[in-house]
Amino acid sequence: TNVRADISVQGPQILAMDISANADDAKLVAVQKTIGKGLQTLDVTSNNVGKILQALDMTDTVVGGDLSIHGKSTPEKPDLIEGRMWLKKFTLVKAPVLARLINALSPVGLLELLNNNGLNFDSMISDITLQKRGATIKLSDGKLTGSSLGMTFNGYVYRTTGNISLKGTIVPMEGINKFASKIPIIGQILTGLKGEGILAATYSIKGPTSDPTVSV
Repeated sequence: TNVRADISVQGPQILAMDISANADDAKLVAVQKTIGKGLQTLDVTSNNVGKILQALDMTDTVVGGDLSIHGKSTPEKPDLIEGRMWLKKFTLVKAPVLARLINALSPVGLLELLNNNGLNFDSMISDITLQKRGATIKLSDGKLTGSSLGMTFNGYVYRTTGNISLKGTIVPMEGINKFASKIPIIGQILTGLKGEGILAATYSIKGPTSDPTVSV
């Protein structure tokens, strides 16, 4: 693993960073910089974020994944970096928080799949806002889609305390719901006009990332 990092911080706040990491054919580049008048931009890309995270001993629950994050501040909101996050074609394996959520919903087959081969996802997309120079991360209008599971999510990640607060809708058997949504009238009745599925349930996750409270 080859890592180069130049980070300027003030307490928990990130003022600037320039990071590049390589692990075999996997690469990650993350740049946060000032572009004038105190305004900042953030650009993060990786062709295999799972391998990078594993090489850095951060987590082994993500396999693969093309990551892209782009954001910037504005004169009206100079202390916020607002943008969009995309993660495509990845697998989650033995992810503790997701396992607890699936277990609460009780689809046994999905839990077994997560703990063995993992759950494959097509994409995870979310609006992202870095508050207090990255000390707090706000996720809005998030959507996780896969053949076995779909989720929406909104909430916060608090870097200073290691806590999270998320809520949304979880939909087992996303593929079946997508099929039903294509049937005129009946599909709208079954799946809902907002894309929520037949077997959808609302959830919340709160507390430390190592041991959060999950309710469905």
